[in-house]
Amino acid sequence: MSIPARSFDFVRYTSFTALSRHTTIPTADDDEELIPVIDAAEADAQSSPDIVASAATPETPLLGFARGMNAGLCLHALLENTEFTHTAAAQADAYPPLLSRFGFDAQLAPFMHDMVDAVREAPLFADSTLANINAHQRVAEMDFMLHVCDFALPVLQNWLAQPHLGLPEICVQAAQSLDFATVNGFLNGAIDLVCEDPWGRVCVIDYKSNHLGNRLADYHAANMDAAMAEHHYYLQALIYSIAVARFMATQGRLPETLSVRYLFLRGLNHENDNGIWRWDIATRDLQAWLPHDKD
Repeated sequence: MSIPARSFDFVRYTSFTALSRHTTIPTADDDEELIPVIDAAEADAQSSPDIVASAATPETPLLGFARGMNAGLCLHALLENTEFTHTAAAQADAYPPLLSRFGFDAQLAPFMHDMVDAVREAPLFADSTLANINAHQRVAEMDFMLHVCDFALPVLQNWLAQPHLGLPEICVQAAQSLDFATVNGFLNGAIDLVCEDPWGRVCVIDYKSNHLGNRLADYHAANMDAAMAEHHYYLQALIYSIAVARFMATQGRLPETLSVRYLFLRGLNHENDNGIWRWDIATRDLQAWLPHDKD
């Protein structure tokens, strides 16, 4: 009996971080930091050169808070250890030890209350915030291993450019500068928070500690669009949405829409809508990446 020859298929394990590095040839480096806690842009102590920001003295303590990897990890940790149905003041004892763990003065804790409360009260929808979503309706640090076939750059670029998707034009143009080999294998990642509000709307949330300026006004839509484009966060948002849609589909609970919210932590405030980047994706537009019933 002869055994037919089998072709060798390269199974790739990669992540958004690796795909956004402009690498056309998959290498062993793609397997590094498959689930990075924060991305390189958040770890960068310098503001992006593409962001139009004021040079004023920091308007709030958080805007003046340290930058870099440690600062980003600290801000994420504060939120990971927050129960959003309670005010920051009600959880005040939790924050000083976290600041100390990352090498920051525990006396900064009261200044972090504003950030925590801004996140919990951020309008995810016109009538819904994290403050009214119970813990059993939230999943923090949702890890995923997403199997993909022919996750090809030309297809992605064409998909992102569809006008009805509502992706900012600056992001559509940024996608043309992506340069990675087609992925046949697995995309790995971790989503900061996925939640379902009392009305059944599903929200995919990512925290960003990027510094866009020293004034709250610097965290307006155009600056956020520029940051989303420069660091290719729109691709990250798409990958996250595919992962959540697949999970919801396996539960037989695929919603009509997934609402993506990127929260730029330093600029969130209670006075306006700055600091919240929104993208609503109809799950019918994700069908190419969702499992289909076999006949």
